[in-house]
Amino acid sequence: MDIVNIIKMLKQQQVFRYAPQCAVINIVGIDARTFLQRMSTNDMMALSRAQAVQTCFLNNKGRVFDYVTVFEREDHDFVLVGTYKQQSALLDWLEQFHFVEDFTLSILEQTCEWTIALSGKLDSPLWRSHDFDFSLSLGFSNYPELDEQAWEFLRINALMPQAPEVNLGLMPQNIGLKALVAENKGCYVGQEVVAKALTYQKHAKSLCGVKVNLEIFLTLHVGDCVKDSLGRTGIISSLAPVYVPGYIQALAVVDDKLGSEGGQAEFIFSKN
Repeated sequence: MDIVNIIKMLKQQQVFRYAPQCAVINIVGIDARTFLQRMSTNDMMALSRAQAVQTCFLNNKGRVFDYVTVFEREDHDFVLVGTYKQQSALLDWLEQFHFVEDFTLSILEQTCEWTIALSGKLDSPLWRSHDFDFSLSLGFSNYPELDEQAWEFLRINALMPQAPEVNLGLMPQNIGLKALVAENKGCYVGQEVVAKALTYQKHAKSLCGVKVNLEIFLTLHVGDCVKDSLGRTGIISSLAPVYVPGYIQALAVVDDKLGSEGGQAEFIFSKN
């Protein structure tokens, strides 16, 4: 099934699913929620069995190690779904901050899936763009499954950061994850640096969608520098697997000297 047909089916209210290869970690114990609160940019007090929460884990320089979706299964029993394919990477990262708290961390052999629909068709989507809603759940549904190429196209059009954008060189606000930084909670790893950057940084980087014509698209590669008519420059981090007119063809981390909020899907870039 090609991308054009998938978009057409989404517009006809068809829902799809995608089962990613990603880290799924179980954290169980009396101190599990407290630990997650100490590590997380978002507020774990909002987490319940009915409501999953997305959050970032940062290093002490405020850079993003990963962002995860946290589910509560039972009292003191949580599941973390990250973006890394290597399950041990997330486990090892968390273990280095595990000191005397009463909990255990383990890799969970659990299947998860993203459910994708046109905006407004899913209840409480965890990720919402101007076109698509994404909701992450544990287990499988009966919806038709997307292949990796279709998923990549849709997540790029949703401005959803994944491994190319999620790296230890950027802060949450640089890759479209500012909404995962709670302003009403206590300390977490990297908080002071992120707070100072949000307050004082004038030329922050931001994640933007790239639209170009087919001729330019065929010459683009990850790592290329692009610029727009206003003089903003960006580095291509993800490239759509196919060209569909009217849709976003790439993601770029942009040097935002104009001070916009980023995530502007309509900016037209040309190859620099």
